[in-house]
Formats: sequence, structure tokens, C-alpha cells
Amino acid sequence: MDQHLNHLKQVCEVLRKEQLYANPKKCMFLTDRVTFLGLIIYSQGISADPDKIRAINEWPEPKNIRDV
Repeated sequence: MDQHLNHLKQVCEVLRKEQLYANPKKCMFLTDRVTFLGLIIYSQGISADPDKIRAINEWPEPKNIRDV
């Protein structure tokens, strides 16, 4: 854990030196899963985000060419 925190500190220092800043609202540290581009990435693998699957399944069926 200490090695990981040290690495994060080094990355942040380089970013600061280059005047690049992260958006804290989009940062997640010390977590075992991350949602990215509709996928859930975690230590055991990758799976689809259930919220995205639900949204696709609930799309209304097109009734005419304009709906497509």
C-alpha cells in the first residue's frame, strides 16, 4: 500500500510540475473498481455496466423510419 501511495504522489508531482491538473470529482483512489466507457473494470476482470445494459434494454422500439 505504501508503495502505491508513493507512486501516486510521484505522478501528482510530475503533473503539477507540468501544470496539468486532475479534476478531483473524476478521481478515485484506493478503490478496487472503476467505471469507464460503460464498463466496470476491477481486479477480477471487466464487465458491462448494468445501468448501461438497462438503458439499452429500455430503448423504445422504432415505429417508423424517422425513429431510426
